[in-house]
Amino acid sequence: LCFAGDARVRGQTGVLSERRGSYPFIDFRLLNNTTLSGEVGTKKKVKRLLSFQRYFHASRLLRGIVPQASLYLLDEDYLGQARHMLSKVGMWDFDIFLFDRLTNGNSLVTLLCHLFNVLGLIHHFQLDMVTLHRFLVMVQEDYHSQNPYHNAVHAADVTQAMHCYLREPKLANFLTPSDIMLGLLAAAAHDVDHPGVNQPFLIKTKHHLASLYQ
Repeated sequence: LCFAGDARVRGQTGVLSERRGSYPFIDFRLLNNTTLSGEVGTKKKVKRLLSFQRYFHASRLLRGIVPQASLYLLDEDYLGQARHMLSKVGMWDFDIFLFDRLTNGNSLVTLLCHLFNVLGLIHHFQLDMVTLHRFLVMVQEDYHSQNPYHNAVHAADVTQAMHCYLREPKLANFLTPSDIMLGLLAAAAHDVDHPGVNQPFLIKTKHHLASLYQ
């Protein structure tokens, strides 16, 4: 998901995105305002620039590195806000767009790592964290960021909604750990590789997917 504001500031700062998600708009705005106003000291400029660089290179950490906590990609300025939002997971008014910004566009991976941990799925199934993390990254990256709706943020939103359903007392009392894990994974992967158009469009344009599943 790409925000218009993000694209505008990235253009002014001369930085191009190398990832599917969007960088937090507030950091680019602060960096840009700092450069234009000249009111902030050199040390603060350097500190903010380093903060920006950590975000810029964060996506490279996604491959093959196991986090010590579910918020492993977050800058210190965002850590507290994201932790607070994770405490609200399971509520219907959860703001997935804000959460995606706070997690540097990695809302799906961060949310699933958190849920698998707090729901005891990692311990119950003795899951290998390296394998789990790489799998979740693969799922997230197989969504198309250019899609205005069927993207990884939508998948994270559906996963959070699924968690809300699974918490309902009339349902939760009858669920096994396998049911919970399968429900979350089904929600997370339900639109993987979605091309962004419907089936009639694929058929009329003779898309290879239409031929494959006809």
